Amino acid sequence: MRNEANVTLHGPARRCIEAGPLTSRDLPFPVAEGVKGLSTGLEQAALRRVATLVAEAVPLADLFGAVVGEVAHVLDVPAVSLGRYEAEGAMIVATSLRLPAFSGGSRWPLDGPSVPANVFATGRPARVDDHIGLVGTIAERVHRSGLRSAVGAPILVDGGAWGLIWVARKEAEPLPAGTEFRLANFTELVAIAVSNARSRDRLRRLADQQTSLRRVATLVAEGATLPRLLSTVAQEVARILDLSSVAVVRYEPDGTSVVVASFSDPSFPVGSQWALDPDSLNAMVLETARPARIDDYLGLPGPIAVAARASGVNSGVGVPIMVDGSVWGMIAAGRRAPAETPPLFAGNYTGRIVLATEPLSEIEARLGAFTELVATSISRTQAQDDLRRLADEQASLRRVATLVAEGAPPADIFNAVVGEVGRILGLDRIKLVRYEPDGTATVIGASGTHPFAVGTNWKLDGPSVAASVFETGRQARLDDYSDRPGMIASAAREGGFRSAIGAPVTVDGRAWGAVIAISVDRDPIPERSEVRLRQFTDLVATAVSNATARAELIASRARIVTAGDEARRRIERDLHDGAQQRLLALGLDLQRVRASVPDDQPGTRLGLEQVERDLELALEEVREISRGLHPASLARVGLARSLRALARGSPVPVEIDIDIVERPPEPIEIATYYVVSEVLTNAIKHSQASAISVHITCDQTGLRARLSDDGVGGAEVGAGSGLTGLSDRVEALGGRFHLESPPGGGTTILIDLPIATSWPTP
Repeated sequence: MRNEANVTLHGPARRCIEAGPLTSRDLPFPVAEGVKGLSTGLEQAALRRVATLVAEAVPLADLFGAVVGEVAHVLDVPAVSLGRYEAEGAMIVATSLRLPAFSGGSRWPLDGPSVPANVFATGRPARVDDHIGLVGTIAERVHRSGLRSAVGAPILVDGGAWGLIWVARKEAEPLPAGTEFRLANFTELVAIAVSNARSRDRLRRLADQQTSLRRVATLVAEGATLPRLLSTVAQEVARILDLSSVAVVRYEPDGTSVVVASFSDPSFPVGSQWALDPDSLNAMVLETARPARIDDYLGLPGPIAVAARASGVNSGVGVPIMVDGSVWGMIAAGRRAPAETPPLFAGNYTGRIVLATEPLSEIEARLGAFTELVATSISRTQAQDDLRRLADEQASLRRVATLVAEGAPPADIFNAVVGEVGRILGLDRIKLVRYEPDGTATVIGASGTHPFAVGTNWKLDGPSVAASVFETGRQARLDDYSDRPGMIASAAREGGFRSAIGAPVTVDGRAWGAVIAISVDRDPIPERSEVRLRQFTDLVATAVSNATARAELIASRARIVTAGDEARRRIERDLHDGAQQRLLALGLDLQRVRASVPDDQPGTRLGLEQVERDLELALEEVREISRGLHPASLARVGLARSLRALARGSPVPVEIDIDIVERPPEPIEIATYYVVSEVLTNAIKHSQASAISVHITCDQTGLRARLSDDGVGGAEVGAGSGLTGLSDRVEALGGRFHLESPPGGGTTILIDLPIATSWPTP
């Protein structure tokens, strides 16, 4: 298929197409005076055939084969070769005809006088009429081949000698004058073909690169995972740059580098870690934050160079991946030594060709476009990770703060804190300690498996995070427990701990305790983790302050309740021992007086009898008041028997179920008795209930009661039913009072009274 849009013909080539004659005026160099008949019909036909191939944009290998054949035929020479130059001063034979010593793909240094060396040095045609006595690799090989004279003309591309066509003969007579001119007709056509091929190649590379960049950019826009993105980048870079191996490397905080993506290089697998050898791309890119290159790994020391040589890579280039102004990593590209291509055939002429690969300097520039996309993705990923981490952290803080605000038991808050801290920091060994007055630390919360279990007590007798926080009241860090004295350090080593951080729980201006995070990984805990830890310790401090204040309030209210109960007990005792006894004595006196009244005074006797009855009623009222002030039976028979006796006196059937393991403290008994008594009274007077149930359980942690009836419901705290006083009494003891009484749905009362470790004594 033709591709004429990318082909530009001018000068002799255009004249060939137009079948016009060639003259010395068409040449870019002067021709000796008197050279006649430079362009024959045979030559014009040959040039026309070559120009047609150029216009059809045939592959360069086919074109080169055709050119050497046409040159040999037109100039009637036995040997023709087409070669290209390398920048460092060597010639690679693209194709040859009847020059077995200069086979296709062979490489020749330009180390002495020869036609290829002279053309390379001057960029002009050159000839050597006799190779006898010349020193140099090419000249010596020409002489050993039996050739005497040679002539060559440059293939000029972009103002420089890209290569040459040169011919040679064995006869002693030199090649005819004007051979250079006639060769130039062909080299210009070859130069046009090479230039057009380069342009097509640049356009194709640009199109391929833009397609690859679009694919990578699409992954970035879609938020693809970083491993997938980096793997795609390595594959795309290797494909469009035709590279032997590509690796994406990330620099680590410990001064090493890790391969995070790799393509076509088993010597550098994903996950492999490499030290920054001084003469490696890894070290140079990190040190300079600029692209770096190695033109030859031969003789370089270090594991990276050894691995590169083992995989056949002889040169490489690295381009930094810059994220937020610092070197995150690099894309490293390696190239293996070129190998000869298979034979190519053009008409009746056979030859070999090795085309030039893209210079490393251009690879550096093209890699830059990919590193920018990778950096954008990494920066975006890090920003998303930061936002997600912040959201997770805030959610954890909200959960703990909610427990604190709801007045959850301290143990629940402590367990929640160690769990949330471990999840946020990615560590599964967290402990919360409380400092004791004797200078020790008690573990009151823990997650993960380690020697620091809840309830254990530890001496602060050596370097440790717990000791440092206790002494300074500030955040602390310890990155190595080896060879540290003391109980805590010894236990840490036994548990395999490597590093730890801690933040103080500050209450009333002093270190009340500390939250400590522990790691078993080789790498230290990331920086600024202590700051994140401190946010949780502030909540713990708030919880401790709230719990302390709540405990003090409960203790104060309990003392008030106890004092009130004691006051009622004294009143009851005073009534029993004072007024009640005096009323009994007064009754006896009245009986004696009534007995002494004569029978003829019936009116007086009747009056005294009425006074006795009134006195008995007054005495019964005093007894009722005394019983209401303090249930005396509680002290004698306990809560269960007192409540059953209370239930037996109810006109409404009462189902009573009491399960008490140990007798609760007196304030708990009194509060429960009053609640049950008031509920029974209300149910009897107001609920129109046909049945009442009382269920009570009590263990070491507290007493829980459920009181219900099947009456009309509608009861409310604060509605004059006496429930307000019951609620106040329960809450004064740190308990909870809950009422459910929908209209027509009966009434249910739930109480929960915690048993404190100690209660105020009267």
